[in-house]
Amino acid sequence: MCHHYDEAMTWEEVQARHRSEEADELDDSPDVDAVDEPAGEAEETEPPAEPRAPADD
Repeated sequence: MCHHYDEAMTWEEVQARHRSEEADELDDSPDVDAVDEPAGEAEETEPPAEPRAPADD
């Protein structure tokens, strides 16, 4: 629940209070870093685990 629930404000006032200054500026940088993987190589996987004997109950 919003912490402004007990104040008599309009929805626009609540949104304006929560809006950051950075939200008004456009950001041209990507949100994630590029991955440095060669295009032709497959992802390394672990070999299958050795089978184990069933546990004694």
